[in-house]
Amino acid sequence: GYREQVKKWPESPLDVCVKWINGHERKLRVADFGCGDAQLALRVRNPDVYSLDLVPVRPEVCLT
Repeated sequence: GYREQVKKWPESPLDVCVKWINGHERKLRVADFGCGDAQLALRVRNPDVYSLDLVPVRPEVCLT
């Protein structure tokens, strides 16, 4: 449902978050709750992204 809904929005929230995080020079520690397939962690330059979800679909995703 989420992916279909995002197609209707003028801008993807994920794109906004990636742009914001990548726009910071300093190192950030980011927690992505309800990360799905952990796209945020895959798309940002920041190595400290913690991906959490109820159903981990990738080995990097922590079970919450």
